[in-house]
Amino acid sequence: MKTNRIKTIAKIKNVQYRNTSLCGNNSYYIAFEDEKGELLIGYTKPNAECAYGCKNSELREFAYIEYHSTKSGKIVIDDILGKSTYERLNK
Repeated sequence: MKTNRIKTIAKIKNVQYRNTSLCGNNSYYIAFEDEKGELLIGYTKPNAECAYGCKNSELREFAYIEYHSTKSGKIVIDDILGKSTYERLNK
């Protein structure tokens, strides 16, 4: 079954520690406001690289977020990019 990834421009509103994986990498709950003004709460994938930058203050104004929903309705964040990285990759 193909995973339907959703891509949005958002503003990160809140970040809270979720847990640490067996490999020692942190996962975080992230509350973000999407382009439509809807507040969503998801968490970073275990061992995801994007968890390390999710507290960056730049993301409070602009964050490109790619996520998917599980069958149970949970939001799992696959990637987060800041404005400078997003613009560099989309030229």
